Amino acid sequence: MRNTLQKMKIKKDDLKQLSSLCLPASRSKTFLSARLSRLSGSLALSPIMTQSPRERGKELIFFFVLLLLVFFHVSVSYSAPKTSTDEVGRVVTIPFPPKRIVSLAPNITEILFSLGLDEQIMGVSIHCNFPEKAKTKVQVGSYISLDFERVVSLKPDLIIATGAGNTRDMVERLQKLGFAT
Repeated sequence: MRNTLQKMKIKKDDLKQLSSLCLPASRSKTFLSARLSRLSGSLALSPIMTQSPRERGKELIFFFVLLLLVFFHVSVSYSAPKTSTDEVGRVVTIPFPPKRIVSLAPNITEILFSLGLDEQIMGVSIHCNFPEKAKTKVQVGSYISLDFERVVSLKPDLIIATGAGNTRDMVERLQKLGFAT
């Protein structure tokens, strides 16, 4: 093994430094020796072994800054309100991502659950019975008879209604109460 390391111009200190980065001290010598002895004939140096500590430091700083920029961009892009047009042509601004949702139709409730938004769903209509978890949510009324006090008590940041079942007056009243509907 010593001859192999000498041929590759690897110093003993380089091995110690590499092994201390990769493994706990108790396993590093035996693991690294076994790896090098298995690969002795065709050992190719990885780029990290050929770089100086200063170059590795610069590379690590670059990747750290890049990682921070990616996470910062994701957090900024997911915290801004979104504006869209609903099925009846109204422009609605929705806090994104919504944290407290009330669903006023069974089909919408099923979609929300299938998207994994179980924790964000605060209330459902009395017609919502699937999936089973929907039955455990607060019931806020039916298509035509909504309990507005119960909806207000849930403090939703998004109420999803359907043009096919919920009345336009109900949606307008929810909007006047300040809810994104």
